[in-house]
Amino acid sequence: MKTLDGLHFAKVNLCCSTRPCHSQTRSALQWDSCSTYSQGCAVRIVVCSVGDSAPSWCANSYDPAMFELVRRTYATSTSDNSSNANKVSSGTGTGRPGVPSCNNAPVPGGKTDMNNCGGVSSDLIGGSWDYPDANYSYRKTIWESHRYYVQGLLWTMAHDPAIDPAVRAGMAKWGLCKDEFTASDNWPPALYVREARRMQGTHIFTQNTPEEQKRAGDMGVLSIGLGNYNFDSHNCQRFACTSPEACRIAGGPHDANGKPFAWDEGDVQIGPGVYQIPYWVLVPRASETDNLLVVGAPSATHIGMSTLRMEPQYMILGHAAGTAAAVSLQQGTTMANIDLATLSAKLRAQGQRTNTTITPPGPSCAHYVRKCVAERCIETNTCSSTPEQCPTTCKTLLANEWLANVDMFSATNTTVTAKGQATFLKKSEVWSKELPASELKAVNAHQSLPLSEPPVNVDDVYKIVTLA
Repeated sequence: MKTLDGLHFAKVNLCCSTRPCHSQTRSALQWDSCSTYSQGCAVRIVVCSVGDSAPSWCANSYDPAMFELVRRTYATSTSDNSSNANKVSSGTGTGRPGVPSCNNAPVPGGKTDMNNCGGVSSDLIGGSWDYPDANYSYRKTIWESHRYYVQGLLWTMAHDPAIDPAVRAGMAKWGLCKDEFTASDNWPPALYVREARRMQGTHIFTQNTPEEQKRAGDMGVLSIGLGNYNFDSHNCQRFACTSPEACRIAGGPHDANGKPFAWDEGDVQIGPGVYQIPYWVLVPRASETDNLLVVGAPSATHIGMSTLRMEPQYMILGHAAGTAAAVSLQQGTTMANIDLATLSAKLRAQGQRTNTTITPPGPSCAHYVRKCVAERCIETNTCSSTPEQCPTTCKTLLANEWLANVDMFSATNTTVTAKGQATFLKKSEVWSKELPASELKAVNAHQSLPLSEPPVNVDDVYKIVTLA
């Protein structure tokens, strides 16, 4: 197999820093959870009609051979909006770039934000693999390569005689806006980076995290906001395939006439639904640092990052990080050890949505059964038809007394320790979503709290623990 990217960069070992897609051997694709191939980047340009634009697309150092796939795409396609963003065939390809793109967003002033659309468009697939670990000089070279590619793509669409005349005429009406990015010849001075290095915290947000949340129920004060955008990954790499078997995609896209075709790999567009964003995506491992929150490179896998990377989620993460930093200063503690009930209360007071419409695993009751254990009145999660009171000899839990779920905590005579994930101690057995923040105490994963006396069993699920 040969690359059709047109540009070739020396590959460096980014194993476990980008984690997307697959790795490539000389003869076949090989599934690999830790490869160097990140999703495509782009020069995200703003275009205007000719009257408000800078001079037409420059053709300096233009190499027509680099854009043969663009010509073939237009020659074999009739649709501007592909239902298959991966496959572009020499015989039956779909998904033309559109004029100026089939993924445009109008912005004020009669301008258009031009984004990638389909397999052959403004993404330089494979051209940004080295970006995460590149130095500033090399990153500039990568940016220039992307700019050259977009220039050549749009020049081809506007001037190449092999392109449909109607497309050429349409593209000739567009150009870079002359009042945008004036210090860099109307081109964005930075690459539109969709994915680079990401932090590895104590926990990692994965493709499975939203679904696991829905099964477990509301995470309470651990939530710092709600996400909803697709798992959205652009293509990571492109292959020239002599047959489906050559690219190990039997049963996948192929040319009906048996001709060689180009296959773009890595496009993902799957909606996870509404999910809660846990605080831990921002927090580095305690062994590495304790005074940092990471917004732009959160603790996530390639697919997890493909939803967290979208601007709405970035705004939510930034808002939560700023508020968490203030709480850390006010409480005089590290980022990992702030009181999450306090953070949650502040975020909600500021208008942040942290709760979802996830259905509780059990019924929501007007009243709950209460029982007396070790002279403490414990509210259970069993419904009662009428309000219940404990005997007068039974008191409510003291300020330093909490209920620990044995599935979430391990306890000795001297400590209580959260198991594999961040969780909270409670004042009631009732589902956490129904409890106010004052009745929840957040505890980080593997965090141990000292006890002033041995724990007391309430039932098979809960223990009373008395914090020192």
